[in-house]
Parts: sequence; C-alpha cells; structure tokens
Amino acid sequence: DEGGKRVLCIGTSGGLVRFDGTGWEMVATPTNFRNQRVRAMFVSKQENGSQALWIGGSDGGLARQAQGQWASFKLPSTNFVNAITETRA
Repeated sequence: DEGGKRVLCIGTSGGLVRFDGTGWEMVATPTNFRNQRVRAMFVSKQENGSQALWIGGSDGGLARQAQGQWASFKLPSTNFVNAITETRA
C-alpha cells in the first residue's frame, strides 16, 4: 500500500519487482542485497501505523523498507532466508 494505492510485489531470481496496476518495475534494493534471489517477503505494521516490507534473500540477507528507506541486515549464516514472520508479545 503506497499512499492508499495498492501494489503487488513479487520476489524473483533477479530481485524484487512491483506491479502498480499499469506496469512492472524493478525495485531498487540495498547494495549488499543486489544479485540475491528474493526467497521470502513479509509486510509488517510499524508502531506509527505505517507498513514495512521485509525481504529475505538467497545469501542470508535480510532487508526492510519502511517509509521509503531501506535498511539491510546480514544474518550470521550463509543459509537462505526461506520465511519471515513476526510474533506478538
């Protein structure tokens, strides 16, 4: 959901792509996440009510896009990220 407009995001072997209802485009991801297959995606709700998109990659990479900004995390493993979920305390 981008400003009330729904978009479809798809993880591919070439990265992350999005469809806005009229066309497809590649999504620019953090530099250290490029060339990774997107193997998992998850949308979380932030404390301020906005959404964040999480993506997991084929080289143990994890990235989050919130409010138009990417943050990336290198997990202590070279394993694939196959799933992303959250728990409620």
